[in-house]
Amino acid sequence: MPAEEDESLGDYAVLADYTARTVTFSFGGERRVDFDASLAAYVSNNHRQCCYCGSEFPTQKWMAPVAPANITVQSFSNRLPGGWLQEPKKYVCDVCRLQFMLEKLTNRAIKGVKTIYLHLYPYTFYTDVFLQSIRNEVQGLLAQDVTVVFPKAYEAIEIFLADNRLDLVVATRNPKGKPYQSLVLPQYPETLGNVLIFPLNCPGDNDSEQFLLSLQNALLIQRYFGCKVILTESVVPVLGKDEFTDLFVDNAPLGFDGLLPSSDFDRDELERLWEDVLALHRLQQALYNPNRKENVLLTLTRSMTSGRQRLFFEADRLVEHKAAQGRPDGKKRAWRSIRLAKQILPDLRNLTKGESTMNQLETLAQTAWANRIIGRSLGRNSLLKPFDMLLEGLEKKPEAFGLDTLRAQLTEDIFRHLEVIASDEYKPGRTKREKVKMYVDLFFDGVLGEAYRGNATKLLADSKALRSAYLFYIREQIPTKQEQGA
Repeated sequence: MPAEEDESLGDYAVLADYTARTVTFSFGGERRVDFDASLAAYVSNNHRQCCYCGSEFPTQKWMAPVAPANITVQSFSNRLPGGWLQEPKKYVCDVCRLQFMLEKLTNRAIKGVKTIYLHLYPYTFYTDVFLQSIRNEVQGLLAQDVTVVFPKAYEAIEIFLADNRLDLVVATRNPKGKPYQSLVLPQYPETLGNVLIFPLNCPGDNDSEQFLLSLQNALLIQRYFGCKVILTESVVPVLGKDEFTDLFVDNAPLGFDGLLPSSDFDRDELERLWEDVLALHRLQQALYNPNRKENVLLTLTRSMTSGRQRLFFEADRLVEHKAAQGRPDGKKRAWRSIRLAKQILPDLRNLTKGESTMNQLETLAQTAWANRIIGRSLGRNSLLKPFDMLLEGLEKKPEAFGLDTLRAQLTEDIFRHLEVIASDEYKPGRTKREKVKMYVDLFFDGVLGEAYRGNATKLLADSKALRSAYLFYIREQIPTKQEQGA
């Protein structure tokens, strides 16, 4: 570039250099990346490299007023010398500094609220008509002195659950007039290009709540626009359009491994993720308790980290809290729990689909109900008593006992328990003993043998989740017509 032209660009001259070094055109052939030169520049400028991108471009000392409100000192990596008595100045390259300035001018960030970015790529390209319509829409909102809109993810998902219709529900203010969450509009609509970048301000008590909110919005916007989406904290897309499939989730917080087994989701995986989120929302609708300050959706999502069967334990706990509202008597509370368990079990099944443990437990619970291997009532402890005896027997098994001996002992113990609680006119006999033996064999052969491959230690470690799942499955067998006075 001629010197006089370079001078006329002023601070923006670095962009010409940046473009020449980084942009590749499809008709120009593959660019050779000079890693040696980049490494040499990085080493020679030790502790003066750009703290944000680490590139070889000239750097200046960073000043906070240049950056948007959501860019803090913690946003930078530690390319700094050790042993300083006070926080040293950080260096930022000219490209990043211009990026900060453009971001600050274009998008309004809310200080103290985490900003997460949605980068929307078209599968092919956005047409000129499409882009122009979006620019006109943004321009119209800005003319009304509206700089942010509030996507109502929960309401949009409720509409979809009600009539299978996807609407991107937004408002310009919440009932209190404060931005509880906001999709930031660009102050200059002409900056909208073939990659749409939407900063999303996500409030919440912790990173998990903020991330869960942003994930729901990403799924809704991806389906609404029919595009590829990157969800990230970086204002710059972390991947190119062809480097991921349909949805890429960058740096999900701890506790989301169960819901997000990977970062890159193709169309089939994305559909499964969408169905999982819908199931979790239905569970939240059923289990929400206004008397408890608990984010049900987040609790259920986190529970899947240690295995999806853990969902049963958390759902069981929430069912009991919901059934106890108003302090009903024991019988009424039991029937409330039964109704609620039967209502949410289909979603729990979908979320744990394909796990052999659940299949074996369901068979065991069906056998227990069909043969009345339960306590004397429909209360929680009564329904669980025979299963608890199996777990307790396995946990306390003497080393001298083999599994065959333990089976015989537990068969006798459970039969004696049923004999004790039975009324005089319905005392169990030989047929009942055979049914109890079949029940015990199903536990040892199916649950322990097939599902857990004989690993009793692992089974006992999962005992809380197994008890809850067993209870859900046995409650499903109880006919509603038996309900009286509830």
